[in-house]
Amino acid sequence: MACRRRRTRRPPSPRPRPRARGACRTTEPGRTAGHGARTTRPRLRHSVRAIVLDPDDRVLLGRHRTGDGVVRAAPGGGVEPGETPARALRREQLAP
Repeated sequence: MACRRRRTRRPPSPRPRPRARGACRTTEPGRTAGHGARTTRPRLRHSVRAIVLDPDDRVLLGRHRTGDGVVRAAPGGGVEPGETPARALRREQLAP
């Protein structure tokens, strides 16, 4: 019979675990994600939207052109630093 070696537990590795296949590999701006492509974190921003209904309960949507095509969205926009969401919505609704 062959002699079996007893397995010992290794201490945890200081390296991060590999990500699942297809997982997002974002890094800080200017750093590479291991395969040479430069990636950055998305710039997220707080925003407000209004649901505007007419007497027939139809919803008002705005039409915006983007690089990928046309997008329809409820009226609204971004919240500036130090601004309350209610004030931002009021400003966006009164804008020409």
